[in-house]
Amino acid sequence: MEQRPEESDSLSSSLAEWTLIPADGVDQVWSIAAPLLEKATKRTRKIDLPSLLKSARDGLMQIWLAYDAEEEDVLAAAATEMVTYSSGLKSARVILLGGRQLNRWSRLIDIIENWALSEGCSTVEIVGRRGWEKVYPDYLPIEHWLSKEIA
Repeated sequence: MEQRPEESDSLSSSLAEWTLIPADGVDQVWSIAAPLLEKATKRTRKIDLPSLLKSARDGLMQIWLAYDAEEEDVLAAAATEMVTYSSGLKSARVILLGGRQLNRWSRLIDIIENWALSEGCSTVEIVGRRGWEKVYPDYLPIEHWLSKEIA
């Protein structure tokens, strides 16, 4: 992973190309990204689409799209955020990921890893359902988070 991403942060990946959307471009792609991320927001319920949109506009979170030039179609969307822990460790966290034809865009993680390095991060985290462990086997589960609704 020696390649450093350029400002556009895109790289060909199994016929789809991942692109980091700049904060000032989020509104232009939101009608495409939102439906792809909606299922993930309903599953986690820790972030909803309106708050994701605001955070992406403000530059606090990032929106990524996987575009298939052959089909002229967006296959997937992802949302990331930068986290700096009290220890000083800086990490890029994938918090939402959704789309179709996974085999054509699953190399997203390579692009995010390169981008995270360029942003000074020393780790990348994936927060999501257990099924992502099969897609990204070199990411090890280091904690198991439990949750219980009490209201």
